[in-house]
Amino acid sequence: MRSLFGILLFCIALGLAPARAESSVADKVRVIFDDAQQNLDLARVKFEIDRLIDPTVDVDRELARVDQMVAEVEALGWREQ
Repeated sequence: MRSLFGILLFCIALGLAPARAESSVADKVRVIFDDAQQNLDLARVKFEIDRLIDPTVDVDRELARVDQMVAEVEALGWREQ
């Protein structure tokens, strides 16, 4: 379920990203994606990229918020098939 939210949030982040990226930022993004291919946690990738843009982003806190949203939706009776 987290990956579904991660894909959605990542797509939103791509639309908000600046057109020009410095080489060091591009390298950091490449490392994040390389790690993501092994772990497949797109929500974490999205928040790691957010942290590159805004260093105050707390990745673990944001992931916990996503998990809480998932729990609330599941409590309403909806489950991913």
